[in-house]
Amino acid sequence: MIQIISMVSSLDLNTQPKPQSKLMSLITETISLFNSMNLDSQPEPLRKLVSLSIQKVSHLNSVGSDYEPKPDPEFMYMFYETFNLEPMPKLISTIDQIYSLFILPDPEPKPKPEMDPEQESKFISLLSQIYSIFAIKTNAELELRGGPEELPKFKSFISLTKQLMSLISSLDLETEPEPESEFISVVSCIKQIISFAHSISNSEPDFISSTTEMFRLISSIDLEEEPPMKLAALFQHTLSLLYSMDRDSELIILIGKIISVIDRTDSEPEAEWGLEQLISLSPQTKVKLVQGKFHVTGKIERTSKEKGRCQPKNKHRLYLESGEDASHFLCKDCNGEDHVECEKTPVEVKHLLHPKHSLQLVLQKSSITQTRKCFCCDEDLKLIFYYCTVCDYAMNIACAEKPPVLFIDHPKWHADTLALFPRQAFLTCNVCAVADSSSPIYMCPPCDFVVHLKCISLPRVIRISRHQHRISFTTSFDEGDWSCGVCRKTIDNDYGGYSCIKDGCSYAAHSRCATQKNVWDGIYLEGVPEEIEEEEVEPFVTISKGVIHHFSHQNHHLRLDENEGRVYDENKICQACIMPIYFGNFFSCMQCDYILQ
Repeated sequence: MIQIISMVSSLDLNTQPKPQSKLMSLITETISLFNSMNLDSQPEPLRKLVSLSIQKVSHLNSVGSDYEPKPDPEFMYMFYETFNLEPMPKLISTIDQIYSLFILPDPEPKPKPEMDPEQESKFISLLSQIYSIFAIKTNAELELRGGPEELPKFKSFISLTKQLMSLISSLDLETEPEPESEFISVVSCIKQIISFAHSISNSEPDFISSTTEMFRLISSIDLEEEPPMKLAALFQHTLSLLYSMDRDSELIILIGKIISVIDRTDSEPEAEWGLEQLISLSPQTKVKLVQGKFHVTGKIERTSKEKGRCQPKNKHRLYLESGEDASHFLCKDCNGEDHVECEKTPVEVKHLLHPKHSLQLVLQKSSITQTRKCFCCDEDLKLIFYYCTVCDYAMNIACAEKPPVLFIDHPKWHADTLALFPRQAFLTCNVCAVADSSSPIYMCPPCDFVVHLKCISLPRVIRISRHQHRISFTTSFDEGDWSCGVCRKTIDNDYGGYSCIKDGCSYAAHSRCATQKNVWDGIYLEGVPEEIEEEEVEPFVTISKGVIHHFSHQNHHLRLDENEGRVYDENKICQACIMPIYFGNFFSCMQCDYILQ
């Protein structure tokens, strides 16, 4: 659209042949309307759309011909708003006429085909499989924690969704199925969802654009390859937008109707469902995570007053350990009270790692935006876990069911046997140099050596995104002033951390900073031979005095900013290291907002 505007603005309409074609006539009229239009008297969406268009055309004229405009949510939102104005402004009406010139009418309406029963069955089956991939994992809420066990499920979701999209494209949604078919309920809901999606395009533009982009990526993906990270991130973002909607909204109600049809057509007898082999969970309290701390929100009551009449759709399997089959289940109807034939998980336990208080079985409100770790295994807490309301102490069920290991031998970290210290204590860990109580502690009292359980598995040799060489763990640092290359804070010389393995390189980092997911790729390099490195190439080419061409920003040149009297702005971020620019000179792009320290 922007390219067309740019091209038309360069035309000399006075040299066009007469009489003008319908297209050129409309273009001439559009330009005339635009030039004579008083923006102040126009509706706000149109004013903003015109302003954004002018900015984009100006930018397009200042860049190369190979530049590709990126999707702009604000521009799309104003586009939707403007074209839905009533009455439609004359300028928009004329543009709409230009668009209509390229819409070819269907010469002969196609006869409506009869619905194929096999298609109906396949349609319901695909929906059921997609739903079952995630729905049985938690209490009817999709829980994405990003572990390796999620990848096969995500691949299955992509494959099934591609099949479903292909099937939907072959269906005539205007054809009414037989009234007695379950399929009619789903098709009816899909029609309403499509209609509803058009109606909320103004109020929920981010959700509509995210959903559209997600399905576009799925349709183009090669099932033999690994799904791109962009698709996984977009999937989570779309879900977060969906979860943020009002539970009573029309879209949520329609999705619920489809799920209820799936549950009716795909329900299994309890024996086939494997219920008698699972352990019943009966959490007594609901909690919600707010700014890293759990808060009790209420008691859990059974939702069905009829004893022994639990519905299969309200029973949900739970996976308590990564890579394992479902071992427990939660029944929303009775909260486990009626399943006397099943083994039950205790609602209250005492544990050696927290002897001061009992731990209660609780259910947390699932959240995509924030999570918290289990005290024992340092994995994300599951939907149901054990919790001490007095100490804000949390432990996964799988950890609570196992006795703690009292002694461990780990010669790579310490020569002597390490003993468990069975209390939460703020002792400084020799490996990570942090004094906190977020993990069980093992120690060697004679040597004054302390280590967190979660730090025992830290790697010895790694490569991180913030440094060009490998770095290895060191138990302490030489005398001198050391600072972390990730967080820029001081390093305590007496405790462990990572330092560069190259002679003459003084790069160092805190243990926890270096092993963050956004810094380290998770690959252990101890014992892995280092590839022969190519001759190092300068990261930039000098164009002229104070002007460079840097490898991290290939499209434009960067100019040195030598203004020493500037006021510090915490919003100025170096695009290479993603750190605020506290002091010193920096380079800034001559054509965009890119900044490099």
